[in-house]
Amino acid sequence: MGTLLGIIGKLLGGRREEQGQRPRSASNAGQLDSRALVAKGRDLHEMGRDEDAIACYGKALQADPGSANAWIEKGISLCMLRRDQEALRCYDHALRIRPEGDEHLWNNMAISLAHLGRREEAILCYDRALSINPRLLDAWFNKAVSEEAIGRREEAAKSYRRFLTPAPAHPSRQVRHALARLAEIDRGTTGAGRR
Repeated sequence: MGTLLGIIGKLLGGRREEQGQRPRSASNAGQLDSRALVAKGRDLHEMGRDEDAIACYGKALQADPGSANAWIEKGISLCMLRRDQEALRCYDHALRIRPEGDEHLWNNMAISLAHLGRREEAILCYDRALSINPRLLDAWFNKAVSEEAIGRREEAAKSYRRFLTPAPAHPSRQVRHALARLAEIDRGTTGAGRR
């Protein structure tokens, strides 16, 4: 996990560890097979079959170990099963291949960190996701939950407001949660309504 710690260190203002070189793909055929397997894994994930999806991503990575998408998707399925340490290792592999990451990679990494109780690191990753795409509503919501969990109520209120600004007209569970938490923060009360 040296790369992940190096990235987090950089986000904290420290020096980033040297990144490994991108693994070479076996062949164009391997890349095509890998893409098909990643697509199949996504379908399995969408059906709630994350164990099967993980196996499919494993085959994709055998065909093309340099597939950042396969590493990311495997991490997402692992996270869904609350196997967050393993998910972080997958995100770490993806960052070795694609060091800049993307907003979804950073958001998913933050979710796994938050599941593990590493809220400060999670907030840094949410911030990185939001620096890439400030309209990523899930990141605003999850950042607010993490900020509130560590007692940063004013920051949480700002993040909840950013989440709610473009929120859909039909209240989702997240919108209802954000409105309730924001009302409590504004009243100066506390509650156990954590996500």
